[in-house]
Amino acid sequence: MVTVLRAWHWSSRWGTDRNRALWSAFSVSTSHGNIFFAGDTGWGDGSWVTEAARAGPYRLAIILIGAYLPRDIMQNSHVGPDEALRIFRALNPVMALGVHWGTFQLAFERIDDPPSTLAALSQREGLPAGRFVTPEAGHPFDVPTR
Repeated sequence: MVTVLRAWHWSSRWGTDRNRALWSAFSVSTSHGNIFFAGDTGWGDGSWVTEAARAGPYRLAIILIGAYLPRDIMQNSHVGPDEALRIFRALNPVMALGVHWGTFQLAFERIDDPPSTLAALSQREGLPAGRFVTPEAGHPFDVPTR
């Protein structure tokens, strides 16, 4: 089952349709555990994260970590590594996958900054290695059970 959850992002495809469509996050229920996909989102007021946590527990959380600078422009569209860790802590998944980085230059941070910044923050906060991974595109990873 797929459940559509709230996310935080502005929308517009034409000059006259500002915020008429909504961006979403998703929870996918599987026989092996729930998966959370944050979609394209900023932190906003953070209430969407609290709501998403109620749809857990999650075996895997897919959380964006890139395209976050400059913050005054990107904060309503994308979370940075520090906010990604806040989402991780709130959802408490078995594992998280950091996405939305490394494919092409989308914002002002260096293309390899998101995973290295996330790794430094994770280490500083004492997050066990392997709980929040950032493999390059096309590289496999295993998701453990609880």
